[in-house]
Amino acid sequence: MSDPIPRLNAALSGRYHIERELGEGGMATVYLAHDAKHGRRVALKVLKPELAAVVGAERFLAEITTTANLQHPHILPLHDSGEADGFLYYVMPYVEGESLRERLARERQLPVDEAVAIAVKVAGALQAAHEHGVIHRDIKPGNILLARGEPLIADFGIALAVGTAGGGRLTETGLSLGTPSYMSPEQATGDRTIGSPADTYALGCVLYEMLVGEPPFTGRTAQAILGRIITGDVPSATGHRPSVPAHVDAAVRRALEKLPADRFASARDFAGALGDPGFRHGERVEAAAAVPTYPTRTVAALAATTALFAALAVWLWTGRAPQDLASEPVSRLTISLSGDHRLALANMESMPLAISPDGRTVAYVGESIERTQLYVRHLGAFDPVALPGTDEARQPFFSPDGEQIAYFTRRGLFRVPVSGGPPLRIAPIPVDSAAGAPIIPAGGAWGGDDVIVIAADGAELWSVAAAGGEPEAIPITWTEPPTGGAPPSPESRIRWPSFLPSAGDEVRLLASISSELAVVTLPEGAATFLGVRLTGHGMYVDPGHIVFTLSSGEALSVPFDLETLEAGTPSPEFSDVFRPGATFAGLLAASRSGTVVYVPGGSERTVELVDRRGFAERLPLEPNDYRFAVFSPDGRRLAIDARSGGITVLDLATRAPTEVVGSAPSSFSPDGTELAFGSPPRRVGLSPAAVPARFEGMPDGMYAGDWGSDGRLILIKPPQRDSTSAGVYIGTIGSDAPVEVVVDTEFYEAQPKRSPDGRFVAYMSDASGRSEVYVQELDAPDNLARVSFNGGAQPIWSRTGGELFFWKMEQAYSARLLATDPLELSAPEPMFRGRYFLQTVTQWDVSPSGEFALISPGPNFLREILVIESFVEELEARATR
Repeated sequence: MSDPIPRLNAALSGRYHIERELGEGGMATVYLAHDAKHGRRVALKVLKPELAAVVGAERFLAEITTTANLQHPHILPLHDSGEADGFLYYVMPYVEGESLRERLARERQLPVDEAVAIAVKVAGALQAAHEHGVIHRDIKPGNILLARGEPLIADFGIALAVGTAGGGRLTETGLSLGTPSYMSPEQATGDRTIGSPADTYALGCVLYEMLVGEPPFTGRTAQAILGRIITGDVPSATGHRPSVPAHVDAAVRRALEKLPADRFASARDFAGALGDPGFRHGERVEAAAAVPTYPTRTVAALAATTALFAALAVWLWTGRAPQDLASEPVSRLTISLSGDHRLALANMESMPLAISPDGRTVAYVGESIERTQLYVRHLGAFDPVALPGTDEARQPFFSPDGEQIAYFTRRGLFRVPVSGGPPLRIAPIPVDSAAGAPIIPAGGAWGGDDVIVIAADGAELWSVAAAGGEPEAIPITWTEPPTGGAPPSPESRIRWPSFLPSAGDEVRLLASISSELAVVTLPEGAATFLGVRLTGHGMYVDPGHIVFTLSSGEALSVPFDLETLEAGTPSPEFSDVFRPGATFAGLLAASRSGTVVYVPGGSERTVELVDRRGFAERLPLEPNDYRFAVFSPDGRRLAIDARSGGITVLDLATRAPTEVVGSAPSSFSPDGTELAFGSPPRRVGLSPAAVPARFEGMPDGMYAGDWGSDGRLILIKPPQRDSTSAGVYIGTIGSDAPVEVVVDTEFYEAQPKRSPDGRFVAYMSDASGRSEVYVQELDAPDNLARVSFNGGAQPIWSRTGGELFFWKMEQAYSARLLATDPLELSAPEPMFRGRYFLQTVTQWDVSPSGEFALISPGPNFLREILVIESFVEELEARATR
């Protein structure tokens, strides 16, 4: 579509001059404009053409005059309205600041007092409007502006004016007014009579979101959200955030009642209840009885002291009646992370989860909009506690007494008290003397003699005193190679060590060596293989078992004799342990005492097509562990792969799938007849009989990226064993010329995407200390622009090349390309939110029509940690049966 700004400026000449677009909503596009008559900046909002066509200029302008008379300190006034060259517009003051939506996107939750204060002021504005017979009908965070901390309601009565002017024609066209997450049940069911209780309901939703971090009813599609609004139970804010006072929780629950008659009689009454500590509504929902229907559940049965509460907790956590678990001596709990953070997965391979030796404290790396840091969650407490100063932590592990946590950053190995306090640096990251570069840590373990052992993802271990010092290398030796393996070499991978119980004077470690469990005796470094193959890591559990994971996401246990170092036959225990990559350890940890914790997610992912408003359509594919989604150049096909094997090419018109040999598709060929994939970079045709072939001239050890029409292929260099960095290269297919460096520094650069014209590449780099998005001209590296400034990753280009999309946490953003020499992009604008599978490589794509292909891992992805207490009791019970 051509740029409407020149046409608008011509039509509005002498009255308003549009400077730039500010954003786009469901009903209108917003522009920053100069008011020529009054010499001021204004927000000029132009109704969507399809909406204007249905509504009609005369009726809309007649209806909108009703809202022009509203005056209140917390209502943004209407300056003007009119019609120009077929465009319907209205004008409001331009407010310096941000919307409540933008603040929530940054902070997720607000302090309780501040959230209530905002809601009370908004309620006062609603009361004033309702007394004049004006209903807003679209109260949401995006329509609440924050100017010097004070809320201002925008677009007052616009939805009502559009609805009244459009009449029945609006419904016939399928256009809807309002935003699904904040629609009252009567709006969701299409009731023609919408009164002031609808605004009260929407304000209740907004206050709930300010407190909890998300609206009370969520879903992947608008239909799913509306269905939950109509049929779902009224949620409790206190159930998700225990610090919310009882009277505030009660007021929110009353505002969210299904029937308008059951809500507050007025917005004034809602505000009054928020200020009344004695207010109650119905049966109060305590934190210890949080309903597990919603994404951010709170585990509470730890506080239960009776068998009745324990039985109820089992039902809430497992979805099974207590009698179904009568034979199980195992207690299963769920730790739900709060709305402001989730589990973090590093760019380099790492384990973000650990459990104390006594099984009572879980440590994990969590990421929020602002930072990545360590959190601890005591199983007897309701909420996790952040450990300040642990920014960019990786791979935590506990001291033997459970009082300290050690962890890695790029700056070295650190330790921090579980109770909080300043972190202390133990040692720098060891340097591989042969390579002359820092190693990639692959786990650490803290022994009873206060010695810490570090795995270097190579052929040796390193040791350092917990009190501090320089790491010393421990070469590993073995006489019998691992099953199907070979003697130690620079290609050996020693990973994920953990200390075994002492055996006299011997100090022994359990480790993964070349994908097999082994016992390593210190200090000589002699390794004994147990004959157990694995793709994750193994953990010893008293009195004689090892728990480990496979690439399928399955957890197994194997009997283990500490004296003879013999392992028995592995037995499957449970599945669906999340593993982000092919060589990544499953996100599972076990304590010596027998408590197991793990992150669920893996085989139940689905594929969705999502528009830029966030409305999603699930594709008819069986759930699987999907990882990548790539559109063909014409947008008619979608290539998807699953770790379980093969690439599926889906015809989006017929929904007919074709299975192709390969994995990890990165791009289609420019003519759409082949796919590039994998490492070493390969190509394959789009039929089941096609045989993959190597790209000529492309080196081993790199992954295939974008396949350009100029015959060049982007290459992604993964982290090397002698460096924690990753980089981006480009090579000419079939050429003997060496590949060219695009960007490769000591930092981590990844996720490259070429612009459609092949001139620029967007990529992610952590050079600033956190992941950010950059754009660089391929043949002029100094022509560089940083796109994101508070976190960003997963950049992709629109098919025209004029727009760049990326993610920050669970928010998608868009930035427009403003100039090319020098490079300049607009400030990022939020598009839609969602919990999607977006990890260390580019795993989403956009079609020529502007639809996004995304992998949905489920609503609780990276926000739940499952706990199995007394797991060893089940193992022992099985052994005696």
